[in-house]
Amino acid sequence: MRTLETCIMLQQILSRAELSDVLGKYSDVFSSKLGYAKVEGHSVRVTPDCCPKRLKPYRVPIALQDEVDRQIKELLELDLIEPSDSDWAHPVVCVAKKNGSVRLCIDFRLLNSFTIPDAYPMKIARDLLYEVGKANFISVLDLTKGYWQIPMKEEARHFTFNGRCCLLV
Repeated sequence: MRTLETCIMLQQILSRAELSDVLGKYSDVFSSKLGYAKVEGHSVRVTPDCCPKRLKPYRVPIALQDEVDRQIKELLELDLIEPSDSDWAHPVVCVAKKNGSVRLCIDFRLLNSFTIPDAYPMKIARDLLYEVGKANFISVLDLTKGYWQIPMKEEARHFTFNGRCCLLV
């Protein structure tokens, strides 16, 4: 509740013009381009009984094939994926977004069945909210298409093969 009051107070203090001026002054921290987050690369730890498997691709509707090819080409150009010849292959899934565009996903259920879970459980939501409620200031950082900005460690990339390419992020 305190956070809501703070937001309302800030809104009352700053006019739209003032807020626009502040955002303009610090525009260099905002970007619409994808980049890599400066974090440790993501790794995939698998069980000893894990063996590579190339799953058959799912059917992509003819109406979406050009869009899938366009997105794969774009991801290659952005160095987010790379051509590969991995022993693994996971099918691509096309998911319709609310705005009518298509999100490419990869069905990693087989790989997930062999992964070793991290031993870092999430905190209880109520405890997190209590801690946030004590804060004087709250900020939010958001990565544009954040999923594509977390680097993948070299040794884990072969797990992410989708039949054409491996993820670099």
